[in-house]
Amino acid sequence: MNVDAIYAMIFVLLGSTCLLLLYRHHHRHVLVSRQQVFDDCHEVVQMTSSTLDGQGYASVFADWNNARVKLSVEVDNLTARKLPVMWMHITLYRAHKDSSGATLDILVRPQNTESFSPSWQWIKPVMPLAGWPQHARYMTKTQPPPLAGIDQDIKDLFADSRCKELLITPMAIRLTCLAKQSDRGHYLLLRAINFDDKPIEASLVAGLLHKLDNLVTHLDEVQDEAA
Repeated sequence: MNVDAIYAMIFVLLGSTCLLLLYRHHHRHVLVSRQQVFDDCHEVVQMTSSTLDGQGYASVFADWNNARVKLSVEVDNLTARKLPVMWMHITLYRAHKDSSGATLDILVRPQNTESFSPSWQWIKPVMPLAGWPQHARYMTKTQPPPLAGIDQDIKDLFADSRCKELLITPMAIRLTCLAKQSDRGHYLLLRAINFDDKPIEASLVAGLLHKLDNLVTHLDEVQDEAA
């Protein structure tokens, strides 16, 4: 083996080692950012516990305004010809179970790829009120709550185009909204999903929680009137 071949082998080995070290460093950085996705929300909610999903993203249980809250995210790369997105789920648990058993799922811009939505398994359609999102799927598993009592709440929530789904059940209310979108260049070039490493903004979570709290208040009022 001549000297040039030896130098070439050394160069390849050094280059491969550097690439491996860079990859490991980047991978650790990505995992840390996923674990810290809700770190900014400490000023909004009192976090009590957290878990990591299979991709390393944190799901947080917390107390807020005398209510139990869950914050989680979900990466969606199932929709063809669209950039992958990160959905944020905000679940607000109701202090008192709705004895009527009313349910409602509102899914806007449906693509039939929303694996998080029970709407595709529910078979009872609901007629929306005037002014509610038009390109949307309205379904119930049992019967919907009185819609007039939550009319303005629905309009206020979906006035934000980032909101994707609202799920009302007797035990909890869950809102799904767009948190992040994958970097376009990175995805088109490498077909790799790459989100920015910044935590989700606390102001976004706080604003949506207040809207959900108003919705729960009006649902409870409707239930009390029916009783």
